[in-house]
Amino acid sequence: MAGRLRLSPSSCLYPQRCAVSLRGSWQNRGETPLAASHFDSFATRGLGMRIAALRPRGRSCTDRPRCATLAGTSFLPGADPMTQAPSRAAAELIERFALQPHPEGGYFRETYRAPLEVARSSDGAARSASTAIYYLLCDGAYSTWHRIRSDEVWHFYAGEPLEVHVLDEQQGHLVHRLGNPLIHPGTVSQAVVPAGRWFGAVCAEPGGLAFVGCTVAPGFEFSEFELGDAQALAREFPQHVAAIARLAR
Repeated sequence: MAGRLRLSPSSCLYPQRCAVSLRGSWQNRGETPLAASHFDSFATRGLGMRIAALRPRGRSCTDRPRCATLAGTSFLPGADPMTQAPSRAAAELIERFALQPHPEGGYFRETYRAPLEVARSSDGAARSASTAIYYLLCDGAYSTWHRIRSDEVWHFYAGEPLEVHVLDEQQGHLVHRLGNPLIHPGTVSQAVVPAGRWFGAVCAEPGGLAFVGCTVAPGFEFSEFELGDAQALAREFPQHVAAIARLAR
């Protein structure tokens, strides 16, 4: 996703902040960058509550015509959420944590790759002992069905609840609801997806924003990342066709 996210002064909440670079710093005209003024207070006020305040519920920047363009392309209501420009709160997180688009959907950045290598018991392949990433879903984007050859632990950091959907040959369709248990009833802070399972994720609230982390052991390798085919999954799990269709690409 090259280029800049340009916010239209005529339609966005803060016209003074006219451009956000997904690779560089805020460019603003005479104001303190929002990233600096708000994120410095997250530790004491709570990141999740601050994000909710930054993004008006149900009215993200991409909900309004002409609100955002990416590399000269307009994003209107009803556009494919996988290609829409991010809302203002999402852009804050993308900027602050240097996130990049992920092929399964959303944004990510690898933050840790263990220097220690281990031999995987199934085939003896040498892999990093563990890897970790930041992962962001927002503005209708979702993580489509995929699988890897290692266990993956999901950690909730901020935002609104996130659903991690898993297809298991013995247990069928499982849903882990991630969130802050103190403010999101019925949620957990961590969820484990065992190696080899098909899984995906989506914000529990339409248009929601969820900032999470994923830890993989043995470490993640894109060469072992497999995207699911919705028709093949429907044949394998015919009783869960509706759930499969929800996260299909």
